[in-house]
Amino acid sequence: MATVKDIAADKFIAALALHLENSNKFPAPKNVDIIKTASINELAPLNEKWYYIRLASVFRGLYINNGRGVGAIARTYGGNGTTKIAHKKEHSYSGSRGNVRYALKQLDAAKFTSKKAGKNGRFLTDAGRRELDNIAKTLKA
Repeated sequence: MATVKDIAADKFIAALALHLENSNKFPAPKNVDIIKTASINELAPLNEKWYYIRLASVFRGLYINNGRGVGAIARTYGGNGTTKIAHKKEHSYSGSRGNVRYALKQLDAAKFTSKKAGKNGRFLTDAGRRELDNIAKTLKA
C-alpha cells in the first residue's frame, strides 16, 4: 500500500495532472492563455497545461495539509517580489486567489473536497483521498 506521502511531489503532481486532464471532469478556464498566476508575475505561464498542474498541486496540498482555505493555499504560490525590473525582497506577495478558488470549486463539484460545518477551509472527502491513493499505488508499482 502506498500513499501520496510515499511518492516524490514532482512525479506525483505530473501524473495527477495528466489524470485530471484526461478525465474530462475539469475544464480549464476559458482565458487560460492570458491568466497570470500571481500579481508579481509579468506574463502568463508558458506551459499550456499549467492549469492542470496547479489543480493537481492544490489537490495534493489538501491531502498533505487538510483544512486549508483559499488564502492559505494562495500564499503557497506567491513569491518575494523579485522581477526583472526591480528587486524587492522585503515584500512578499501571495499567488492568485482566483485560480485557487476556481480549482477548489471544481474539486467540490467532483465531490473530492467539501466544507465542514463550524470549521474554516476545505477538507478532502473519502472519494478524494481514495482517488489520490489510487494514483499513488499505480506510481509505486
